[in-house]
Amino acid sequence: MPFVYSSHQDKECLEPWVVNNPVCPVDRKPIPKGSLHHDFIIESIIGDYTVACPWRALGCDFIGPLHMLESHKKRCVMNPGSMPPALREHTTALLNKWRKEAETANITASKFTGPMPLPATTSVSSPTGSQTSASVVLGITESVPSDDLNALPPTPPPNLLFRLYQNSDNGSRELLCNFLESSSLGVAPSPKRRRGARRGTANR
Repeated sequence: MPFVYSSHQDKECLEPWVVNNPVCPVDRKPIPKGSLHHDFIIESIIGDYTVACPWRALGCDFIGPLHMLESHKKRCVMNPGSMPPALREHTTALLNKWRKEAETANITASKFTGPMPLPATTSVSSPTGSQTSASVVLGITESVPSDDLNALPPTPPPNLLFRLYQNSDNGSRELLCNFLESSSLGVAPSPKRRRGARRGTANR
């Protein structure tokens, strides 16, 4: 049976699989690497699937065709890759916290209803070229049938820190980023121990 891929992302997914296990899972026949070819019909069908923004957990309410997702991610204000380093680190930590909470909830729910899919993971590029992996809760990038759009979890409002950054001018944003950087680098001082009352003072 011929193997097709519909886009560059599918090709990156299939080629390593063919190299590691070049056997068809259906008819158990060998799969030559040259059998992979581009299918524009499949690409068109998949491109029309409705998806949600991978940063839905941060408050983005974008829902649209898959072929528009890449262009949306470049201009999405919730994209951690477009944030200053201090805010990006804070956002990534927040996403990872939500991911752990979702994994715990999925493990608990799977005991009663069977296994559930884990949250989607997306890799964001920073202005310096480095990549930050952020596992996104509610960041659904799977196809969503139009009849099931109402079944999507509601878009949460952006957290207070992110809203403060978006609604501030350049000077206030710089002050906020400096504060975040100093608070992340600085070590919190240990609380001073309160000295107990001297013996005999209560009897005076």
